[in-house]
Amino acid sequence: FVGSVSETYPFYQITRGQGKKVLISGGVHGDEPAGVQAILHFLRHDIQRYESSFRFTIFPCVNPYGFVKSTRMNAQGLNINREFKVDSGAEEVSLILSKLQDYEFTMDFHETWPERTNEPDEPPEEHPSAFYLWEICEDKALRVGHEIVGRIERTGLPVCKWPKIYGDTNSSGVIWYPENCGTPCFAEGTSFDSYLYAHHTKQAFTIETPRGWKLEDRVLAHITSLETVLEKKLKLRRHP
Repeated sequence: FVGSVSETYPFYQITRGQGKKVLISGGVHGDEPAGVQAILHFLRHDIQRYESSFRFTIFPCVNPYGFVKSTRMNAQGLNINREFKVDSGAEEVSLILSKLQDYEFTMDFHETWPERTNEPDEPPEEHPSAFYLWEICEDKALRVGHEIVGRIERTGLPVCKWPKIYGDTNSSGVIWYPENCGTPCFAEGTSFDSYLYAHHTKQAFTIETPRGWKLEDRVLAHITSLETVLEKKLKLRRHP
C-alpha cells in the first residue's frame, strides 16, 4: 500500500505470459488517466495474443493516490518521474526498484496537457496538442518510433511535427535519445525511462497523448503504440 498516513491505496504489480520480458507502466502522474485505462483494456482484451511470446511485468497505476485525487504528484507532493534513484523519497519508486529485472523493452504511458497547468516542474515551453513519443535506444536498427507514428496516423489521429518539444529535437513525432536530448532531465537519470535504460533495458519508450483528445482516442493511441512494438519484435524473431 502507498499514500499518506490517513489514506492508503493498493499498489499493483501484474505478471503475465512467458518468453521475452517486457515492462509496461502507466499512471506515474495521477492526472494522466489514459495510460491506466489503456493497460486495463490491454489486460482484458489483447494480452492473450502475446502471452505465449512475452512475459509481461505491468505496473498499471504507479501513482494510485494521484490517480484518485487527479493530481500529478503523489501523497508526499513528489513528482514520481523525477524520483527514480536508489535514495528516492517516493515509496512507489522503492517498491518498483525492488522488483525490476532486465527487459527486451519498456513502455511508460503518459499524457501531455494542451494548456498550462502551473505545476512546479512544468516546462516553460508550449505544450503539444498531438501525439508524440520518446524512444531511448542507441541501436538504430532496433528503433520502432516511426513505425509507431505511421500506425497512429493511419488511425486518423494527429502527430506533433514541431521541430522541438521541450527543447528536445523532434523527428516527425519521435524524440530519439540520446542524440536528440536538449533537456537536463535525461542526464540526471531520474525519470522512469532513463533509469530503466541505464540499468534494465536497451530500449525504453515513453508515449504521450494529449489530454485534449477524447479518452477513447488516447487509449487507442497507447494500445496502438504497444502493439506496434510487440508485433515488430515478433516479426524480427520469425525473420531475423
